[in-house]
Amino acid sequence: MRSLALALICAALFAAGAGVAAKTKKPPRGHLGSEWVGADGNMRLAQVGFNLVPPQNPAIYRMAEFDWRKSSLQIGPYPPKALKAGAEGIVTLNLAISADGKATECSVTGSSGHGDLDAHACAHILRYALFVPALNNEGKRVGVVQEANLSYLLSLYVQTVATSIVENAAPRHSARPVDPVSWESLGILQADRAATDAYGIGASVTVNADGKPTRCWLSSPSLVDALDFRFCDQLMNKVNYIAARNATGQTVEDRINIFLTLR
Repeated sequence: MRSLALALICAALFAAGAGVAAKTKKPPRGHLGSEWVGADGNMRLAQVGFNLVPPQNPAIYRMAEFDWRKSSLQIGPYPPKALKAGAEGIVTLNLAISADGKATECSVTGSSGHGDLDAHACAHILRYALFVPALNNEGKRVGVVQEANLSYLLSLYVQTVATSIVENAAPRHSARPVDPVSWESLGILQADRAATDAYGIGASVTVNADGKPTRCWLSSPSLVDALDFRFCDQLMNKVNYIAARNATGQTVEDRINIFLTLR
């Protein structure tokens, strides 16, 4: 449970931390974002982490993304009964997100094991969360229903950031592009890329046994609609791929990751 919670909260700490850092006044003890020393002498940090599960839909290029630029989940008190009990946990949610980036419906589909956390989750998301809407393979914003996880933690964790790698060089048995993928090969100009302050854009491309791409999903979107759409659309329609081969030499479906830096 603890390792899963840490994985879920890593991405959210980037987002939520930005909102917390912007505040000039520290939240009261026991509120989300507050830090204090526990009776055992260890540091405590009340926090929630948020993770959206990618929809299994080939028509979606970009899933809905928590908009850390406009919203923060580190607001209000940690659920009081859970705080008193020192309870942590992960609540699984079914979340409807509209084409204008608002959470419109929420239901709990998996309990954290603590009723106070479960009761807090949907109300908290519906009140405070804003999203960058999902983007389909026509470049249009669409409403989606996605599974989500809201993790509640009281322990202080130190986050480390891994360096992203361009996966153009793949093992021989894996699918791969025929030629190296670059901004130039995708035909995306510097002027087009200047619209975002993201570090880079990453996508996961599914390549079938015939070497044809069947799905593109943006694992690291720029959050700029036109740029996100163009990136996936070019990977689907302009790049040629070599199919993966299994141990017997047969071609098989595979998924590859491509990441290009912007800075």
